[in-house]
Parts: sequence; C-alpha cells; structure tokens
Amino acid sequence: MNKNLYAKNVSLIITTYQRSKFINLYLDFLDLTNFGGEVLIGDASSKQSYLDLNKQILNNNYEKFRTTHISIPKVENNISYSMNDCFLACLEKVQTKYVFLTCDDDLVFPETLDKLENILEKFPKYNGASGDICWVGNDIISIHGQNRSISSDDPIKRLNDYIKRPFHSMFTLVRKDVLTNFVPNEFREIKFNHFAA
Repeated sequence: MNKNLYAKNVSLIITTYQRSKFINLYLDFLDLTNFGGEVLIGDASSKQSYLDLNKQILNNNYEKFRTTHISIPKVENNISYSMNDCFLACLEKVQTKYVFLTCDDDLVFPETLDKLENILEKFPKYNGASGDICWVGNDIISIHGQNRSISSDDPIKRLNDYIKRPFHSMFTLVRKDVLTNFVPNEFREIKFNHFAA
C-alpha cells in the first residue's frame, strides 16, 4: 500500500443516479490520485443498476480507500429529494472526522482535500474549508473562485465578501459534527428542485 495517500481522514460522499460509468471513472481517478480516505456512494439507481455497479466496484478491489455503496432507490420524480435521501443515508455511515459532499460528475483532487484537512486541523474554530472550482470542457478550463476572506473583524465586510462570489456548501470540506442539520427534515416541502437539495 502506498504511504503517500491523501485525505486519510476524509469521507467523500458521492450521489449518483443511473450513471455507473461516472462512478467507475470517479473511483479510478481517486485511485490514481492516491485518495486514502473513505468513499460513500449513495446510489438512487434501479436495483439492477445498483447490483451491476456494486459487482464492478467489488471486482476492481480498490485498496487505497474504503468504499461503501448504498442503494437508496429514487421514490419521487425529483432528483433533489433523491440527493438528500442519499446524503442522509451516507452521513449515517461516516467513520472519519471530515466530510466532503459531491456528485458523480464533480471530481475533487485528494491532494487538495489533504490541504483543506490541514487547514481545519490548524484552525479548530473553522467549520469548513474550500477552494476554487474549475469547470473543464473539451477545449476550456475556467476557474470560478469561491474563496472568501473571513479575516476582517467587521461583520458587514465579511458578509459582503461572502456574497460576492458563487458558493455551494456541497463542495466544502466540513467537520462531521457540523453536518447534523445539513439536510433539514422539511426538505420535501420545498417544491423548487434546486432549492430542495
């Protein structure tokens, strides 16, 4: 086993629906980039798709990281509700100190997770740490900065700095203990799809 593994104390929670190729590519990517933590896959796919993917994961025998693949079949025609169900099921199984929530097509670099983990270790009052998001297309890579300065003592300046840039809490490394209310119990009352997730 490689001793230079990254993010050993991180649980990467990935939601998916009927996209086994994405999950296989994601797991191969994590293996190639020396992820050393835990992967929890919340799979809302049909039972047969889940079983087929589970067999593929077991056959690949990833040794650098632990993998848990959970079937949470989609019950409504609302992908956001399904994502929340997957997140809730996976969060119950987290065995690490830190958690990163993502989807099957949003790759995260393990070396970056390791750096974020070090920030949270160094600054125990911070609940989360994040970096920049890169959108990658056929002929383009564009960086969408989401970092915010929190160094100002002025709360109004901190708030203004915060709202100037796009941000999604899914792509932030957080302490496990701050995720107890991550998905509100009333999420099915929110009818607008993206707001429900």
